[in-house]
Formats: sequence, C-alpha cells, structure tokens
Amino acid sequence: GQRFNNLTVGPQGTLAQGELAGTTLNQGTVSDSFIPLGSTLTGGILTGQVMNQGTLNDIEFQGTQLTGGLLSGQIRVTRQGILYNVRLLAKTHLVGGFLKGRIEGDTVNPPLLEGVTVQHDGYVNNVILGDDVENSGTLANFAFRGNLLRGGKLAGKITVTGKGAFQNVSLAPDTKLQSVRLKGKIKGDANAPALLDSLTIENDGEVENVIINQNVTNKGTIANAEFRGTAMEGGRLAGTIRNTQAGTFKDIRLAPNASLIGGNIEGQIFGESADEPALLEDVRIASGSFLENVMIGNNVTFPKEVKFGVHVRFLKMMVGRYYYWDGRGQWLRDMTFAEDDY
Repeated sequence: GQRFNNLTVGPQGTLAQGELAGTTLNQGTVSDSFIPLGSTLTGGILTGQVMNQGTLNDIEFQGTQLTGGLLSGQIRVTRQGILYNVRLLAKTHLVGGFLKGRIEGDTVNPPLLEGVTVQHDGYVNNVILGDDVENSGTLANFAFRGNLLRGGKLAGKITVTGKGAFQNVSLAPDTKLQSVRLKGKIKGDANAPALLDSLTIENDGEVENVIINQNVTNKGTIANAEFRGTAMEGGRLAGTIRNTQAGTFKDIRLAPNASLIGGNIEGQIFGESADEPALLEDVRIASGSFLENVMIGNNVTFPKEVKFGVHVRFLKMMVGRYYYWDGRGQWLRDMTFAEDDY
C-alpha cells in the first residue's frame, strides 16, 4: 500500500492498505495496514488484517487479526479479533480478544488482561489477569485477580489476590502456586511436580503430581504427591503419598490401593476398600488412633492404645507389647500378629 508519514486521520476519515510511518494520530478508522519499525499509531479504530512492527497506543481493534509489535495504554478488542505475537508495555489494559502465539507483558509493571481467551497455541507471560479469562493455552508468571480461571496450562510463579479459584488446569514443571482455591482436576508434572503452598483444595478438587508444602487445606483428594508440611487434617489421599518431613496426617480417608509412606498419622484413618486396602509404611501411628481397611507394612510404629476396626491386615509377622483394640470389643496385649489376622 501507499506510504504515509506523520499522518492524521480525522474523526470521519478512513484509510485502507496503507504503510503508516512516523507518528500517526488516528481519530477515525484504519484498515488492513502496516505500521513499520519505530513508528507509532495512537487512537481510533483498526480493522481487517493489521501488521505491526511499531507501537499502537489506545486503540480499539475490530478486525480479524493484529500481528506483532508493541501495544500500550487502553487496548480494546471486539468482534472476536485475534492478537498474535504481541508485547504489552507497562500498565497496558487489554480488554477482550483471542490471544495466539507469544504474548509478553512487562516484568516490572505487568499489563492487566480482562475478558480475553487464550487459544490452544497461546503462551501468555508476565501479566495480571482479571475476570472472564478463558484459557486453552499456557499462562505463565502471572497474578490473578479474578474469581475463576478454567482450563489450560499454568506455569512459573503464580500469585492470587482475593478468593480466586483455578479449575481443571494442568501445571507445568516446577510451577509454584499459593493463596488460591483449587477445583476440579489439577494435574502437575510427574517428573518435576508443582509446589503448592498456603492454599485450599475444594471438595471437588483432585490434585495429582504435586509437592504439598505448608498451610494446605485438603477438602478433596491428593494423589501421587510429596508432603513437606507440618500437619494436614481431613481430606482423601490416593496413589503414592510420601511424607518426607515427618509431618502429621490427621483424620484422613485412603483410596483403594493407596500407599502412605513416612511421617505420622493420628485420629480416624479409614481405608475405602476392604478388598484393596491402603498400605502404611515407615509410619508412626499416634496413641488413640483408629484404623480400618488398611495394610500395616514395613517399619510401622505403634504406641499403646491404637484401635483397630475391621479389615486391618499385617504384611509381615509382628510382635508387639502394646495394647490394641481389635474392632470386636476385645483388648489385645502381648500378641503376635500374623498376616491376615484381621
């Protein structure tokens, strides 16, 4: 198209298929145009296919796709427009649009994104997310200020303000989550699990392949995880749970064939299946605890007055000078417990 230098497009003006060099003030509509490297366009409406190597300030994009360059100020995207491979400068406010390719924000003063949809090939990094964000791609190193974020992959360091929740998301290797509510299926990387700290797993939450750090409340299910916290009360454990810092689980349910390795347990410990009991290994059981539908494995320590319900089995022969409640109303003392005694 024709090249224009330092152009002003008036309030009723339209320009199509131009190359807009220098500084362009747009008070009208620019369509299917190219903004070269080092050039700036400010204001107005952009439509069609826009190729940008410069900087666009305070625009409304009503076109099909805007590709490349820098965006700044107030950016509004309507009519299902696509932003592809763009950078968002400090304190930019983006409302609407479909995001494809790599979308990079400012690391010091991240842009705010609201009402956007990240498509499956989109990678959005260093931003603040508000409400009405849909994600089928990857969101990395962001702060979340909205109510609910669904889908896609999360990566890097993530912070949440308010009572925001993530639902049905996957977690990239070494992701860090804190101060958020988790709902639906949350799956980390088995080889480089995400680190979870100071958050809540809701009743419908199923969290897998993660490291549980301090102050995590579990109302749902944790599977195939490492526990590094001090204490956790309630919830359900599944798969293989490794308690590596001598923390304590209290009043928990154990899924069929679950394995709990290391640390301490106390309170009510219920396996969910008599036919597929949960396995306890290298565990210390606190006095007064009650166990049901579990298999006692290697290096399990019993203090006195541990109570047994139904279907408690022993993997190996064990001799104990302890008091046990056998679940049938009898106290046992100085007994030798053989495999499948209960």
